[in-house]
Amino acid sequence: MNFFEIVHSCIYADVTFAIYREENQDEIILIIDENGGKKIKFEDLKKESKGFVMHPFDRDSSNPIWFINPSFIVRSSQKEFSKELIKFINSLGNRKRCATCITNDISNKEYISTLKLIVEYIKSSDLDKIVYARTKSIDGKGEKDIIDIFKNLHNQYYNAFVFFVNIHNEIAWIGASPETLLSNRNNQLYTVALAGTQYVGDRTLNEIKWTNKELVEQEYVRNYIDKKLKSYNHSISKTETVLAGNICHLRNEIYIDADISDFWDIVNTLHPTPAICGFPNKLAKEAISLYEDFDREYYAGFLGMYNILGKTQMKVNLRSAQVYSYKIRLYVGGGITCDSIPESEWDETEYKADTLKKVLIDEKSIIG
Repeated sequence: MNFFEIVHSCIYADVTFAIYREENQDEIILIIDENGGKKIKFEDLKKESKGFVMHPFDRDSSNPIWFINPSFIVRSSQKEFSKELIKFINSLGNRKRCATCITNDISNKEYISTLKLIVEYIKSSDLDKIVYARTKSIDGKGEKDIIDIFKNLHNQYYNAFVFFVNIHNEIAWIGASPETLLSNRNNQLYTVALAGTQYVGDRTLNEIKWTNKELVEQEYVRNYIDKKLKSYNHSISKTETVLAGNICHLRNEIYIDADISDFWDIVNTLHPTPAICGFPNKLAKEAISLYEDFDREYYAGFLGMYNILGKTQMKVNLRSAQVYSYKIRLYVGGGITCDSIPESEWDETEYKADTLKKVLIDEKSIIG
């Protein structure tokens, strides 16, 4: 029995588990909860000692916060596994995943029509920015492809947080997130202001030129985080262009003089940032509810490990897809301001979708 045989057994038994690989790392971690995970209130996260968190975009929605308690923590570097783990894996059978996807994706024509309405709404209101999202589904791919997809993400998006989270008979999400909400680094807390998107193609990062619209969008995010962290000493780096797969973003790194006891308070302060919601926050959430024709569920929420193997990190659930038995549904969005051009915004979401779609359909895995 090897690492991915264990993962395979967990998938087909529909066990509650999370598998992830941190950015710029090689080792893959598997967390298994033999009790099925639990729904938890945000304020109760402080009471937990360690685990993996799956948090929805909107805490006030019907989508619960899930907490995966680590009955077993398995590392891809392991050559031997405990007798308890082997006994648990051998006891598993196959269960059919119950979740089905019945909603349709918005068309290009519908998207552009809606975006024109949003731009006019922004011009006539106090809203500066809204992050408008859509879905893109791939038929014929599903749970049987999860391991290959994860391996491909691992190979191709080394500087992203690669994950698959499965909650028994509830949800299943896979992705490669480029954005940190909050992490614990060198006795400091760390976050980023991330916005703007361009397809890189054959260009180097030094050849990327940003429009005023993209620079303003980044400024919204940076200023929002700076204001939210006013009660903490913090430093903000210069704006830089960073790579995430075949696309790039504008980023500021932010270090906060706070310790792990402040972790969940700062998470609560930051989420949702303008990078995945808009600005001002309240008006943006209202506009998302008005114009998006689907439930984001866990897209643009956050997920990650809390005190697992000594590490704590929450990542924004971006560049991600919801997995069903025979369908995978990608979620992609873009920041919309009064200067947005609907056709260009559609193209941007197409680039983002391609980041995952090429992995889902075209690419072959090269790791064991």
